[in-house]
Amino acid sequence: MPKRILELWHTVCRFTSWLLIDPTQPVIQEKRDRHGRLYWKVYDPRTGYCVICDSEQEVCTWIEEHWFGNRP
Repeated sequence: MPKRILELWHTVCRFTSWLLIDPTQPVIQEKRDRHGRLYWKVYDPRTGYCVICDSEQEVCTWIEEHWFGNRP
């Protein structure tokens, strides 16, 4: 039970900091698949679009092309 409470606390903290910083910024999560391979999930809250990237370079490229390229 304490582990679940700690996970919930971390989620609340991340969400609160996201709201305080800028909720329109892309959200990038580093994840691992069931085989242990690393990948990144990028979410654009402005559009609701989500992309899965296989490398940090792919994340950077996506941000440069889709985020900075579309800013007013």
